[in-house]
Amino acid sequence: IDDVTVENAASQGITVTSLAFAVIINSRVRNNGDDGIAVNESSDARIGFNNNANGPAGPNEIHNNGNRGIVVARSSSARITSSNIHDNVSDGIAATRGSALDAAENIINNNGGSGISVTENSAAQLGEDNTALFDGPNITTTNNVVNGIRCRLGASLDGLIGTLNGTAGQTDISGNCPDSLVP
Repeated sequence: IDDVTVENAASQGITVTSLAFAVIINSRVRNNGDDGIAVNESSDARIGFNNNANGPAGPNEIHNNGNRGIVVARSSSARITSSNIHDNVSDGIAATRGSALDAAENIINNNGGSGISVTENSAAQLGEDNTALFDGPNITTTNNVVNGIRCRLGASLDGLIGTLNGTAGQTDISGNCPDSLVP
């Protein structure tokens, strides 16, 4: 999916589901009734790049959606970089139900939930990947409503906190969420 505008859908803007794979680059996903981008049911997505050798392919603008900007759910995975994720009703990025998330060098601002939320045995790697494309932290310039990073229900976190922030604090990590985050 390259250089498209997906807007005003009654439900999700883009859905990658049922063992599917997608590359989403240079696109605008906005004003949809539910999640901007949903990756679920054992699917995989590259959002903001095609492959490590080519570097970032172009930023995506993911904003003003009726739920989360991006959700990765039900044993799915996503690598997200170089995107501007802002002003969504709930979290900017969420990983849930045993999913894996690799997010680096995104701008995550003013979402109604947390910037990044990881729950239900999911795992998130935030920067620090030793590849130029995924080595830098995510940033916040306008606080998200809840936290910069939130972790619950046996999920795990690794990598860089960067400047991810929220009005309720930079992080909210429950005791059952192992983490090795560094500033």
